Amino acid sequence: MSKTTSQYGQLEKLVIALLADGRSSTVMQLSKSIEANHRSYSIQAIYHVLRKLRRNGIVVKVGDQFNISLTWALDIIDLAKSLEARVVSALSAGQAVPTEGQTMSVSFTSLLTLDEFWTHLMVLLVEQSSERAIYNFCPHPWFYFVHQKHLDKFYRTLTRRRYRIFVLLGADNFLDRYFVAHTDSSLYSCAYGSGAHVSGSQSQHVMVIGDFIIRVSLNRKIAGVIDACFKSIRSAELREIRRLQSALDQSVRVRMRITKSVSQAEALRIRFTDIFG
Repeated sequence: MSKTTSQYGQLEKLVIALLADGRSSTVMQLSKSIEANHRSYSIQAIYHVLRKLRRNGIVVKVGDQFNISLTWALDIIDLAKSLEARVVSALSAGQAVPTEGQTMSVSFTSLLTLDEFWTHLMVLLVEQSSERAIYNFCPHPWFYFVHQKHLDKFYRTLTRRRYRIFVLLGADNFLDRYFVAHTDSSLYSCAYGSGAHVSGSQSQHVMVIGDFIIRVSLNRKIAGVIDACFKSIRSAELREIRRLQSALDQSVRVRMRITKSVSQAEALRIRFTDIFG
């Protein structure tokens, strides 16, 4: 089966992240590292991406070894300094978030694009909040199996800021427990239970960051597909994780609502506190 533009884009990000560790790698070594990240790409696809990255000056090749271009890396460092000085400092101006009493709605055509925006939004809200806790109800932690490297960077940001994430999971199937077992206990507190207490629904994700409330509503079809995967998968073998990722890769309409409300956020924090203490 041929790879889509989106799938090649995901592979490019993964290859850059792997080479950014600072170790030269052959194509076969990259392939093994990609499999270790629960992704499946052919050798031909990896070569295709490496050729593109070399043309763009991002990757260099010496013999059969590939590495990040030092020139490109230095450019990225300069860009990062500029982003920190301009973009991050501008977040306090309320970029792309609602004001008190308002709700913003955003639609997506896939869970992958939703997850990318969601992580971006969490960083945005963390920058604006004086709170040091995130409260989250999720029916299943499907996001953990989509962008693990992406999440790792976000977790490091939260750790530096001394945040804590309280996650109420809607089920305790194998993959739900796998997520809990692989979270950092210094960052996470997890519990299992019904979402009715905090969201009124077992299928709607609800997150509270400061005075902001994020609600993600999955349609019945994709929610059913995810639930079926979490109920049927009973191991973390690569083929099983790929089965879940294949389900998450499909096109689907999904909506996120972001609300800023001091009173609603406080009411939800009280409900979460009743669970976590």
